[in-house]
This record gives sequence, C-alpha cells and structure tokens, in this order.
Amino acid sequence: MGASRVERFHAFLIWPLELRLPTRLSGLKSGDNFVGRLSDEIRKEGVWKAVDPYDRFKGEGEAENPDLPYSEFVYFHPFAQRVLYPRKDENDPTKDEPNPALAILKRTGIREVEVALRWDETVTFDVKRVHLYLFRSQTAVVVVEVASKGSIEMDTALQFADQFRRAYAPYHETDGKCGHCPLKVKWIVDPSAKGDAPPDGEFSSAAESYQPVANPALRKAPMAGHWRWLIAPLTTAGDAKEDDLVVEQLEDDRIPSMLYMGVEDPFAVSPGDTVRLCFCDGKGNPDALPYGERFLSDFEEKNCYDRFWNPPESGEGDSYTARKDKEWRFTRFLCSGYNFAVITKASSYGLTVLDHFRHHYLQLGLLAHFHRASLLRYSRRLTEAAVPGGELKQVRREFANFINQYWFREISNQEQGKELFGLWSERLGNRELLDQLSKEAAAVDGILNLDEEDKRHLELRILTQALLWLAGLTLVVAFLDTELLRKFAEWGGWWFLGRHWDDRFRTWWPLVGLTSIGMVAGYLILKSRYRKWYPKEKPRADQS
Repeated sequence: MGASRVERFHAFLIWPLELRLPTRLSGLKSGDNFVGRLSDEIRKEGVWKAVDPYDRFKGEGEAENPDLPYSEFVYFHPFAQRVLYPRKDENDPTKDEPNPALAILKRTGIREVEVALRWDETVTFDVKRVHLYLFRSQTAVVVVEVASKGSIEMDTALQFADQFRRAYAPYHETDGKCGHCPLKVKWIVDPSAKGDAPPDGEFSSAAESYQPVANPALRKAPMAGHWRWLIAPLTTAGDAKEDDLVVEQLEDDRIPSMLYMGVEDPFAVSPGDTVRLCFCDGKGNPDALPYGERFLSDFEEKNCYDRFWNPPESGEGDSYTARKDKEWRFTRFLCSGYNFAVITKASSYGLTVLDHFRHHYLQLGLLAHFHRASLLRYSRRLTEAAVPGGELKQVRREFANFINQYWFREISNQEQGKELFGLWSERLGNRELLDQLSKEAAAVDGILNLDEEDKRHLELRILTQALLWLAGLTLVVAFLDTELLRKFAEWGGWWFLGRHWDDRFRTWWPLVGLTSIGMVAGYLILKSRYRKWYPKEKPRADQS
C-alpha cells in the first residue's frame, strides 16, 4: 500500500490559446505596445485588472514573503528577465516600454471552485489566482491555481488532476456523461464581483459538444461552459459576434497542468501512484502499474528528476524509519510535458518547495508552453499564408523575430532550473517542433526566392527588350543617317511629293522615314536574336 492521504495539494493549469483579432482591432498589430493596448481592450468591462509582472500577488490579501518576487527575478538570465518582467518607459514611469513581450491581467472576485468528480466526491478548492498572459506572438496563456482546503485522499487528488483540466469532453459514455470529465464545475464568486454570474456548472452535454464539431461551417473543438465564462470577454469562434476577440485552442482537451503534492512520507507514495501523478491518469490500484512494465522501463530516466530524492534501499526497513525524519532529500519532480508535478513533504523544506513551485517553476512552465504555443501558431500561419495572395513575407518576418527575441534553450544559470527547463521542453517536443518549423520556413524562403527570381527575370526580359529595340533603332538610324542616304531621301521626297507639299515637309520627311525604317529593322533584329538568347522555357514543376 502507498500513501493514502495528501496533506497539501495545489493544482495549476497553464492553458495556451491563440488570439484572433476582429477587424476593428487589426490595427493593433502594426503599432507599438501591442500587448498593452490589447489588455486595455480586455479590461474595458472591469472584469480583468492589470498586474505588475514582477509582483503578481500584490494586493490580493495573501501574506507573502517579499523576498519571493526578488529571488524569482534573479533566478533567470537577463534575456529571460526582459521577457518575463517588462519594464516601464525610462522617460515616463507611468507608461510601458515601447514593445513589451507580455502583459498580465488578473480576474478578481473568484474565491472558490466546486468540482463534482465523477466516481468520487464533490470537493471545494480555494482559487489562488486566475491570470491571463498576453504575448506579442498573438498568443495568450490562462493560468489558474487552486488549492485544497486541507488534507484529501490520494484517490481524490488523482481524480481531480485528471478531470479538472478538461477543456471539453474527449468522448462520451453510453449514458451520455462526458468521459474523464467532472460532473460539475462551478465558480464561487464574491457578491461584489463584476461581470455575469457564473453558470450552474453542469459540464457540457453530448449535444452541446457535438454542435461546433458537426457544423460544417465551423469544425472547431468545443469549450465547456465554465471555461467560456472564466475567459470572457474572450470568446470562442462558435459564440463570437463580429467585433469579439476570439481565442482558438492550441492543444487538445487536456489543459497543461502543474501539480504539487505534499505528503507526510514522500517515499511511501507507490510506484503506481507516482506514474499516475506524472501522467494525470486518475485513481487506480496503488500496488499496480497503470501501464506495462516494458513501456515504463525508462520512466525514471525520461520522466523523473531526482536531484533531491534519496529513497530507502530495498530491505532497509526499520533503519530507514528511524532516520526518515532527518532525511532532507525527499523531493521528486515528475514531467510528462503536458503535466509537471512534484512529490515532497507537506512540512519543513516542502513548504519552500511550494513557494518555488508557485513562483520559479511556474515561470519555467510558462516559457516552455509559450514556446510551444507560438510555434504551433506560426506553423498554422505558414500553412495558411502559402497560398496565392498569402502573407508569406509577414509571417516569415514574425517567425524570425520570435526566434531572435523569445526562443531560449536555457533561461537560468542555476543548475536545477537549467535542467528542469530542458526536461520540460524536451518532453513537450519544443526542439523537434522548432526544427520542423524551421524546415517549413526554409521551404517558404524557397518559394519567396523563386517568386523574387521570377520577378527579376521578367524585369530583365523587359529591360533587354527595350535595350534591343533601342540598339536596333540606333544602329539602323545611324546607318541611314549617312550623307549619301540623306541626300537620296531628300531627293526622293522632293520627286515624289514635292509638287504637293511645301518646303517644310521636305525638312522633316527624312527623319520620319528613317525612324520608321529603323524601328522595323530593330524589331526584326530583336525577334531573331531574342529567340536565340531566350528560348522558350519549360514550366517548373511547381507551376505545372
């Protein structure tokens, strides 16, 4: 048997979304401080308020160590600090810097969330934060943190981790219930909270889930009603009006998460529950693994970070029981990419781990998921732009700016932060996604270069034609403008038309005649030489 109770449990959701601007806001992209002006638009209804990126909990009534924001800030490299903690304008401290990488808003007035878990009890958790991060890459990340009010059963914690994160139902049971979803999620707000009252909390029915997917004009994944309420005035494509700010989901139904599990004895958590916590798999027999042993043969190597994890050796028995209260290496980090979890003690240094989890490690996850969200968005935009009339150059330029300013392989000089960020990014597949997108961008560059080459080739042909015309005209006119031919032309003009025209005609007649002959001769020269120098090309494969 493993540990049966969790003394402290915190769950974080890090939900990446893509922003689609309505026509009335399309001008925001071309000016300075995109995220600042976008946050002003979202704050108009008074539901969201601006937050200082450095001190995100200021004014929320939570007694917090003032050293935490400081230690979090200095944990990161300067180039990462510039992204995570934008500064104010040097000349006007009341204004943001011209182009900050992000802006943060918080939703106030939400005190608790009531979650009716399927196959388990109904739990009420405290809501610690609801933050909305807006990024210049036209992506957003919603961060929600909830915490248990006291100790809870291990099975309840695992069920909560699996079900609360669902943006929509991945499937439906035969009884119509949403698979792997809670029966109900209801936000409990202060009476004075602004905005519409939260919905009753019933999870979306099967019919509601089918509607946006079955609609041939939409074909979008649904979003549960409690999440649609939470992110308002942002809205989904299915609910949007013409002037609404629309969000698109970039991941599947599993909103990426972080889980803090503080227990009395971390080493008593069974291997089966450890795997379930890592992959958010819900409750199960703690004495059995949820997957095959061969599948999990490299689990500790790929998904565990054990720098401060020193479990008892096999057969140590009572000798470990005697020393476990003095053991300080009791923290194990788990990472599957879409989930990042920690098992530690609920007291002593485990509380310091909780502080760092809420600050330092949340920022690690924010950057890792920001990278992935931005890459997914640019991949879609490159695909959409690679059509006639598409904005290939603009998308390529934006992608290059993202790589130059916001892509980091390392964000901290601290060994643990460096290694955890590397593990998280690796499990998310960010490096592979970047490599794939770079190849797509290189293909786009090839298309742009071919287009530019075609334009230059056309311009060269036009210029060559003009020069050949001019050269032919010049040569022929120069030949015809000899003294003998000029006299002959004057005599011919007088003999043929002299009796009908005055002296002025005989003055310009040679010029008209010689020019006409020169143009015809130049054209014939051009036609013969041009076909030799520029034979007709076969169409390229991409044009056939």
